[in-house]
Amino acid sequence: MNKNKEQEIKSLIKNFKLPKFNELPNFGLFLEQTVNYINTCLKPLEEFKITSSMISNYVKHNVISSPISKLYSKEQIAYLIYITICKNVMSLKDILALFKKRKNHYTIETAYNYFCDEFDNILQYVFENKKTIDFIGGKLTKLKKILQSAITAIAHKIYINKILKII
Repeated sequence: MNKNKEQEIKSLIKNFKLPKFNELPNFGLFLEQTVNYINTCLKPLEEFKITSSMISNYVKHNVISSPISKLYSKEQIAYLIYITICKNVMSLKDILALFKKRKNHYTIETAYNYFCDEFDNILQYVFENKKTIDFIGGKLTKLKKILQSAITAIAHKIYINKILKII
């Protein structure tokens, strides 16, 4: 295996961060702007893409709320980033079930920031940029354990795909 390429990948992942809730646009984005924003955020991972038709279908099937005056809010963008990443290992039905459970316990900001932190935590561990997985947040609930399991599967999928490209 090419050690230089492997180091490049580890470095790319080490520098990758999902935008936290307060870093998401504070103003509404039109559909194409939303697509471009999310795809730009996720580009370093190469695994995840969203299209305008996917977003339109999510709105049509009530996965996310309808845009107001054709503008997507930061809450909708947070949901869309989460969906774009998680749909690789979970069905939309399961994602919706987790959304409903989440609403009973956490605000969108808290839940999304936790997702970002766990995603980074597990991704860095899988790519050997750190030796252990940190414990994030308070009590480990079933909801958090499900999310951690999904993120672990996603991180391993990213790892497999990136490493297979260089061998």
